[in-house]
Amino acid sequence: MELYKLGVKARKKSAEKTDEILLNFIQEKPGLPLYQIADEMEWSIGKVQKSLNRLRTKELIKFKRIIAAGRVLKLAIPVGLAEAVPSIALRSSRGKFIEIPFDMISSEHWRESARVYGLDRITMGIATGYVKEWEEKSTFKEETPIKFVEQSLIIQVPTNISRFYLLENSKYAISSVPEGNKIIVTVEKLVTEGSD
Repeated sequence: MELYKLGVKARKKSAEKTDEILLNFIQEKPGLPLYQIADEMEWSIGKVQKSLNRLRTKELIKFKRIIAAGRVLKLAIPVGLAEAVPSIALRSSRGKFIEIPFDMISSEHWRESARVYGLDRITMGIATGYVKEWEEKSTFKEETPIKFVEQSLIIQVPTNISRFYLLENSKYAISSVPEGNKIIVTVEKLVTEGSD
């Protein structure tokens, strides 16, 4: 019985340390979706979810759910920073181009090219340079030119990636990380001709 109690105590201490690390991360980068937290911390979705639930039970964080591109994104926000939600923009595709408003990025990071990653069947990552985690797990990865026009950054999506995501007939949602050097693009299901 004593061994069992020691095991429980060790697991509790490990969980508390995990929660402390995650809370510090969320305080530095509030309003990120679960997928992005797990990706940036290099943790499993399950580990992040369990820790977030413990933090919510302790009333240290809140969840805000938003719908973007047909997906529900669960955003983790520290208590007291209820308005700290990343910019989310829903846009219609212009063929092989993705438009990112300047208020979603940090212009000092973005120059002449970006790296486009095919992360899963509906999610692309776009970054100002090499992202180790994305390089390891992405199906597609390619450097591409960017342009600055009016109040937006235009990313030219490589043809093979554009075809895979059917960008010609799709809508997409964009979410940014607080540093402004990475963008997550979620591609919505196909839309029929004439619809919004």
